[in-house]
Amino acid sequence: MYKVFIYNKAVFIGFPYPKTAKTYQHLEVLDVQKIFNILKNDDCEGLIIGNPNWSLNEIENCWKQFCKHFTPIIAAGGVVFNQDNAILLIYRLQKWDLPKGKLENGEVIEECAIREVEEECNVNNLKITNSLPNTYHCYELKNGDWALKTTYWFTMKTNFTGKLIPQTEEGIEKVEWVKISDLQPYIDNTYPSLVDILEELKTTN
Repeated sequence: MYKVFIYNKAVFIGFPYPKTAKTYQHLEVLDVQKIFNILKNDDCEGLIIGNPNWSLNEIENCWKQFCKHFTPIIAAGGVVFNQDNAILLIYRLQKWDLPKGKLENGEVIEECAIREVEEECNVNNLKITNSLPNTYHCYELKNGDWALKTTYWFTMKTNFTGKLIPQTEEGIEKVEWVKISDLQPYIDNTYPSLVDILEELKTTN
């Protein structure tokens, strides 16, 4: 099963899907134009594509066909823990977010994730400890085409105790260490694609 966000609404490709998606609209076959038309409707909460009888191969084939309609963009970022088990959050465009950024030429995903955290937050001594599920979201480019961004996420640890400095040239206004127990207000004002990651932290830490 894949979960991708369009207009900040979840689209599930394949089964099973969470119980919270029971009110979502349903398409038996992939039709990208129809997907956009449905999601533009303010009354639509989200969308499920497929049926319970699909095999894993059918789900994978549907996902590949879906991806062909978008310009691919690869990014990576981190869920960074300090020695007090607080995590690093950035504030940009009136939303709380996790540090991340686009993959550069010749760079491997893990290098990209560490570099972006360092650049956006002025944090160093980062060590990747685990990988997290990828997130996917679509957005319109300046030329009118649509992109599908795949973001690879990693948990990281650091013993950094210096001053956090937001990368203002990237529109970042604030950088904060946030305790897991204090996460909810930040979750309430983050992007839908990050809610699952942050909610999982509350139950596992």
